[in-house]
Amino acid sequence: MRIFRLFTIALAASFCLSMASIQVQAQQSAGSTSEPAPAAASKAIDLSTLLARTGKPTRRGFSLQPISGAASSAGFTPLAAGSLPVMGSGTVGRLTKWVGFTSSNSVIGDTTIYEDKFGNVGIGTDSPTSKLTVAGVIESTGGFKFPDGSVKTSARVIHDATLTGDGTPASPLSAVQSESLIEPIRQSVAFSIPSGEFFAQSTIYTVPTGKRLVIEHVSASCAMPLGQRVQGFSILTQPAAGPRTLGALDLVPVFVGDFPGKSYFTASTPMKLYGHSGTAVEVIAVRGVTTGEPLCSFSISGFLVDLP
Repeated sequence: MRIFRLFTIALAASFCLSMASIQVQAQQSAGSTSEPAPAAASKAIDLSTLLARTGKPTRRGFSLQPISGAASSAGFTPLAAGSLPVMGSGTVGRLTKWVGFTSSNSVIGDTTIYEDKFGNVGIGTDSPTSKLTVAGVIESTGGFKFPDGSVKTSARVIHDATLTGDGTPASPLSAVQSESLIEPIRQSVAFSIPSGEFFAQSTIYTVPTGKRLVIEHVSASCAMPLGQRVQGFSILTQPAAGPRTLGALDLVPVFVGDFPGKSYFTASTPMKLYGHSGTAVEVIAVRGVTTGEPLCSFSISGFLVDLP
């Protein structure tokens, strides 16, 4: 009797457990769909599948991937094979360049090229003062092109063979001629202003044929009747046969003082006045009254050069 009761109890327990298992399986079957099981963590999850489950329209074109391997600072690894996260920093205004690569990232940094808000570019400087300012030596292997289209490939002076002289390759346009071609000169003249005239003019020198005159200094003086003043001195160069003036210079008279019966004036100045072959060098003294006959004198110094 006792054995029978134990058998009955065991049979009832087994039946209850079987019913409970059948109920759980039925609930799982009722909650399942026809959708496939979620993808493994190591595979991509298609975003269109997630949207379809929520009733949203299908969107394709990209997918989410789980993080694997070395992660970037943002928490995602690049999708393209071989891409690396960019690290580093830069300075405002400086051009950026790649400064290094590792197995896990790429690094950026500053170049020496800078551009300010005005569009001025500096190389080697952050303070450009023009469209291009370079702090250092500029080297060119092809030359420099100018606005007229010409290209300069050498610092040497190049001419069209119309120049003459005895320059060297280091100084092809030397302004100093050979000593044998230079002839120093010094000329003087004295003349009076006739009574009744306001001025007088005299030829002090005539440039020889085949020469060119360079006047470097001129001086003038005049002894006026007591109380009279010189209004001005002048020197000019003009063709020996013709009125055209080639060059002129006015000198300002300076009062020296009154001496017995005379008032003295003088003027002196360095200058550059040129006279061509055959040119006459004229000097002029001007006064304000016409009485008496003051005596004036002029002196010039310079040199002659041979014409080619």
